[in-house]
Amino acid sequence: MDSCPAYLYKIYSEYDLNKDPYIIQLRADDSERSQRALANVLMKQKTWCFSQLKTLYTTSRAIFRELGTWAVDYYISRVVRRVIQLVDLGSSYLEDWTNGEQRHLHSLLGPLDPICTTHEGPMEDSTVSDKVYQLIEALPRDRTLAGIVFAQRRVIVAVLAHILSVHPRTRTQFRVGGVVGASYHMLRSSNVCDLTDRKEQGQTLLKFRSGQLDLIIATTVLEEGIDVPACNLVLCFDEPANLKSFVQRRVVLG
Repeated sequence: MDSCPAYLYKIYSEYDLNKDPYIIQLRADDSERSQRALANVLMKQKTWCFSQLKTLYTTSRAIFRELGTWAVDYYISRVVRRVIQLVDLGSSYLEDWTNGEQRHLHSLLGPLDPICTTHEGPMEDSTVSDKVYQLIEALPRDRTLAGIVFAQRRVIVAVLAHILSVHPRTRTQFRVGGVVGASYHMLRSSNVCDLTDRKEQGQTLLKFRSGQLDLIIATTVLEEGIDVPACNLVLCFDEPANLKSFVQRRVVLG
């Protein structure tokens, strides 16, 4: 049986734009406006369904490189099950897109659900990247820890926070949360590949300040303008983008 990432690549690389609901809709409309739109879409190869597949594929490659095999299976599985749930429940989250587009994406990704099962087994050091392993090694086993780990990408924050919350070496040591900033994609229903739960974001910092969480993974949103007096450790999972970013992270420690 193909692995989860390999099967996803097959779906992405063999995608047939001629079967895309938006393309079919435009071709059925003989108006000049629709025909111009059709020519533009075919040239750019950009429909909602194909864009979601492309985002899922390229993001999964980045997660594999940064976080390892367990993480990429977990990420793909989360997105697939999210799509299935949103479509099956008729969620208003997808109200900007036609029922045909929703069902088409559902039909493409649905078969991945039973394949992406690696992450459901025990996590071992061999299934995470060396970068994650080094981070785990660097975390102090100190009950007074109140730390922030900075990462660049929103999706890395979400998946890394989950890894640390379930990894055998960290799950009983730390109470972990994730914080990212709002983004254009986060405020639209166009991106089903973003794992951020907007409702949880506001609670994470409150829990960190009150001591309910002792380790948070964050994007640059915590570098500036947010008071985190409880913090006594800052680690960089990714290299700071510039000197300003590096200095701001030092300031978080006070």
